[in-house]
Amino acid sequence: MGVREAINHKRGLSLFIAAAVIAAGLGMVYWNLNGDSSGALGSGKDYITLDDGKSFQLDASKQMPPFTVDGKTAYRAFVYTCDGGKSKWVGYIQRYTPHGKKIAEKMLEQQRASSGMPQLNPELLENTEIKRPNDPQWVRQSNVALAGQIADVKCPHNANETPELVIP
Repeated sequence: MGVREAINHKRGLSLFIAAAVIAAGLGMVYWNLNGDSSGALGSGKDYITLDDGKSFQLDASKQMPPFTVDGKTAYRAFVYTCDGGKSKWVGYIQRYTPHGKKIAEKMLEQQRASSGMPQLNPELLENTEIKRPNDPQWVRQSNVALAGQIADVKCPHNANETPELVIP
């Protein structure tokens, strides 16, 4: 059964997954924009990858991905663990389209100017892309079915375990 047939067959579950992926996408945007405000959501740093997810490093530059570091393209890396942090790996990577970077930067400016939550722009989901390491295809987060599959990270040695997102 293909993805489309599965979605049509299990409509309730599909709607729940779609809502969860959209909420997660908007949550990631908020976390990315707000990470340096109080420390409550993170350290003000992000994980990035310069080699398509083979490795990762901390970055405090607050640049919107993609950006260049030492002549290489940097993407935001979402890092996971299944053993309490002993081993970590990149579950998926993220970048903004050029238009998405403009939207995100405007949202960041608005958030810095006010003390409240930024006005989330649904157009940002259309202009934010994710993919698994080494996959050639980037997927827009607005493509709920495919983005949900990518964001559904599994533990490499036991797919029944739930991985934990590592927040820098």
